Amino acid sequence: MSRINMGPLLLLACILVPAVYGQAIPTTATCDAESTPVFLLQHNTTSGIQLRSLPVNNFLDCSEYCANSNECIGVEYAQGQCNIIGASEDEYVSVAEAAPLAVKSCVKSSRVCASPFHFDVHEQKILVGFAREVVPATSLQVCLSACLNAFDSFGFECESIMYYPIDEECILNTEDRLDRPDLFVDEVEDTVIYMDNNCAGSQCYAPYITQYIAVEGKQLHDELDRQFTDLDLEACEELCTQRLTVTVNDFNCKSFMYNNETRTCILSDERSTPLGRGKLAEAKGFTYFEKKCFASPRTCRNTPAFTRVPQMILVGFAAFVMENVPSVTMCLDQCTNPPPETGENFVCKSVMYYYNEQECILNSEARASKPDLFIPEGEDFLVDYFDITCHHNAEGCPAGKSLAAVKTINSALPEGDGSLHVIESAGNSVGDCLAKCVALAPEKCRSFNFDKSTELCNLLYLDGKTTLRPVVKKGIDLVDMHCLAAPTDCPLAAKEGAQYSRYLYTKQTGLSSQEYPVTSLSKCLEICATAERCEGVNYNRRNGNCALFEQIEHASVQADDHIDFYKNLCQVKEVDNGASASVNVPASEHLANVNGSSSASAAAANANSKTQAAHTKDSRTEVLGTKTVKPTIKERGDERRKPEASAESSGNSAGATLSVANSGPPAVPVLIPTEAVQTICNYEGIKVQIKNNEPFTGVIFVKNRYDTCRVEIENSDSATLVLGLPSNFGMKPIVLNNDVPADATTEAAASEAEATTAAEHDGLSSNEVRRRREAQRECGLVDMDNGTYKTTVVVQTNNLGIPGLVTSMDQLYEVSCDYSSMLGGKITAAANLSVTGPEPSLIQPRGKIELGNPVLMQMNPVEGGAGGSVLQAKLGDILELKWEIMAMDEELDFFVKDCVAEAGGAERRGDERLQLIEAGCPTPAVAQKLIPGPIQQQSSAVKIAHLQAFRFDSSSTVRITCQLEICKGNCQSVQCDLADGPKESWGRKKRASDNSVTELETKRYKVPRFAHATTSLVIVDPLQQITEPAAPISRARHEDFEVAAVAPSVSVELASGSSYAASGEICLNKWTLVSVFGLLSALILVQATVVLSYIFKRIAQNQAIEAAKLGA
Repeated sequence: MSRINMGPLLLLACILVPAVYGQAIPTTATCDAESTPVFLLQHNTTSGIQLRSLPVNNFLDCSEYCANSNECIGVEYAQGQCNIIGASEDEYVSVAEAAPLAVKSCVKSSRVCASPFHFDVHEQKILVGFAREVVPATSLQVCLSACLNAFDSFGFECESIMYYPIDEECILNTEDRLDRPDLFVDEVEDTVIYMDNNCAGSQCYAPYITQYIAVEGKQLHDELDRQFTDLDLEACEELCTQRLTVTVNDFNCKSFMYNNETRTCILSDERSTPLGRGKLAEAKGFTYFEKKCFASPRTCRNTPAFTRVPQMILVGFAAFVMENVPSVTMCLDQCTNPPPETGENFVCKSVMYYYNEQECILNSEARASKPDLFIPEGEDFLVDYFDITCHHNAEGCPAGKSLAAVKTINSALPEGDGSLHVIESAGNSVGDCLAKCVALAPEKCRSFNFDKSTELCNLLYLDGKTTLRPVVKKGIDLVDMHCLAAPTDCPLAAKEGAQYSRYLYTKQTGLSSQEYPVTSLSKCLEICATAERCEGVNYNRRNGNCALFEQIEHASVQADDHIDFYKNLCQVKEVDNGASASVNVPASEHLANVNGSSSASAAAANANSKTQAAHTKDSRTEVLGTKTVKPTIKERGDERRKPEASAESSGNSAGATLSVANSGPPAVPVLIPTEAVQTICNYEGIKVQIKNNEPFTGVIFVKNRYDTCRVEIENSDSATLVLGLPSNFGMKPIVLNNDVPADATTEAAASEAEATTAAEHDGLSSNEVRRRREAQRECGLVDMDNGTYKTTVVVQTNNLGIPGLVTSMDQLYEVSCDYSSMLGGKITAAANLSVTGPEPSLIQPRGKIELGNPVLMQMNPVEGGAGGSVLQAKLGDILELKWEIMAMDEELDFFVKDCVAEAGGAERRGDERLQLIEAGCPTPAVAQKLIPGPIQQQSSAVKIAHLQAFRFDSSSTVRITCQLEICKGNCQSVQCDLADGPKESWGRKKRASDNSVTELETKRYKVPRFAHATTSLVIVDPLQQITEPAAPISRARHEDFEVAAVAPSVSVELASGSSYAASGEICLNKWTLVSVFGLLSALILVQATVVLSYIFKRIAQNQAIEAAKLGA
């Protein structure tokens, strides 16, 4: 076999790839009448020449100038100067280092936002695991348009795109690189351009709630886009929530800054790091508010919901630890709506979220009550601390405001599938419902649908102020809650039950008596309420214009896309003639025409291969027109490595759809035998695998989840469908209270599913069931509450071409996996699901639960060991070194081969290494004092050894690493020669083991034969102030931070090595302290005796002298 020198080929690839980039991102100076200019933020070089430089207020003004120019192809903004770039073949030379540069392009979309740039370009990068849709795109402009129009076309918001210019394909993602930087990786095989959609992320769609997180004393540096004065906080928040704009395009407000002293409001289209590009800077008097979308119905109603403190943690009060929590908002939702495992009495008072580790920690205390333990985290970890502002209490209006109702007659807010949005039903009148809504806790009521015939209302945790639109419904009135300044006089409001009546997408015609530009809705209604005469207002949701009418004409109204009319019920009586105030609300336009050619896009949607696509190549520029079939993500095989979230090439872990295709003859129906369908249970999820003897064409999908959980097969003999586990899988309480110990390890693993997409809800009948299921993935796994997860999978080969059709020709399989041994639950038999039509066949899992590191090691105190592991201990303390195998299987055992202790500080020396255990026994030197006893077997899964706390000279942190070996069956003990004679130690492997075996399998588990475990702790020397840096250990991650309540002279040592002992104090052992005080007391007693004896003698002498004188 001859060898091929790959060096020249790699060099040629390096030369050609940059050339492709230059062709892939074209620039333009003008857009046609049907297109809108957008700007792409560049990080690489571009072609062009500087035409002129203009002074501007901000980057946004710079981009808008270029958008209106016919010769500008891009801009560069630096320190108030806007450099206009014109077309040129020469490379553009930047005038300022690190100055942002954006080039102009054109799109066909009505969803272009007002922003300095609309897409952030990163070449040769991909985001793994969040591909939702793929569309044909003959140009980058078509791909950009598809992303902006994704909500209208597919019903989801496109957060980022990956454009493959050679294959002419555009992949739309549901997340961006800022949300999941751990999955943002290099692409080395294909030419690809990744772009963040900067117009996404500023709106929350039902069932999510718009709320804000505050950072006190901060504002975004150089991101001050829109500034307003003389506004209160509520008005400023409304301007950001409704995305008020003063230009043609919507302003994409993602955060705002407010100064309570100057009443200054600043809106920004950027977020702070780590989830945004903005940098927080000190700003006296300002508070930074960042927009978030929350799923919990208990989310606070008043702004903000949480107060954030970056890089700070509260140690010692971690009550509940959750791993694999993909977003900070999901973590915060767990605080307002804790999982059932935390117990009914648990109250979350603060939260800590580790971004890189995706770890969420719920605290039982807050920094206000424990300021001494509120400390900075090390630079090795990216973490934020959050205080919840409302807890589980009822909320009123801010000071100076009172509750006011705004009703929309003969209209209702959608209540969601299975009444998902409904908290509860109550009331006998509008007034009763309003009082119930205000007082409701812990759920937070924001609006309610009032049935005028029964006088009952459904209380909702959503409202109609943002993206959820009311619908026409006779006999029902929608009532929204507002906090407004009290009106001067309102005699009619008590009768009407509301202060205003709203008519959506409708305006009062005629001349207004007065107008107020750029005003929040609350401010507009307050102006009308306090005016001498104001019967109603026209409010423009887009630009904030408020028009007051002293008198209104009930018949003089007309539809308007941006204006709502509010009738002042304090001065005008409402007349209900049966007409709906929502009659002009436009219907949702999902699957709408994006670029205007339905026939062309339909052809493109039905193109399932390159051959079919070639016949419709001319029509692919008109992408995503009126469609009846969604495009699917196609696995190209040799053409391109499609980004995946798991190692399975056809896995569906991100909620996307896939096609597995091989070229071949037309599809014919094929019967899949039962033995060809198997399942694997592991921590990636439940995998349903088909390995058939012959190729087939069809689709595998979860029953009732065709749109979100399917795999399409075309002429292939195998396929895999991955069903992601629920987000609350494996979560266990760490320390709920002092009396109930809990497992410190949370074995949680969810699929790389879309973190922000709402879960499906199948007719949930109670609030508790709804709350437990709202965080589940879209694949519909049912938790049987005994550690078993199950669902029904349809294998369809009917070849009828109708999506989601289930016929008698299809096979239905009931899929279940029992994780109860890992979750500590009781194994019980589960009933089969009820299926209408073909009966599902029960298939048993083929695979094992795979544990990469099955043994947990931790350090516990000997006294009160049930309190959990310790983070620090005093020099000389007796500790319990504990090993526990996480696989609760009687077939598996383990033995401790070797353990080594090392200094954990950054300045540790190479010779600071101590062998603690060798071949299952404490080493002779260690056995003298540090580990005087053998390894003991505490239970079938737990082994312990007692260790005396020690430290190295260079560092207070000691790290212990143990090498372990798993054996199938019981491990045999070994005799250790210790100081007090031979002892039996449970640290030896089973004899006659095969050294070639690297994995062990039982009926339930697959584990590696060799494993290791590591733990660290800080040793406090009472006679020494320790100041050296510690090893990078996340302080807040330990569930029980050992801080003893002792005398003030005792120093409490943290992981950073900093001491809480006051300067000049000394730390003493308790018995030493008792001895010193005892000696001092004895000395005082002796001195007192001598003094009293002397005094008594003097008194006696004086009395004797006096007696002698009297006798004389």
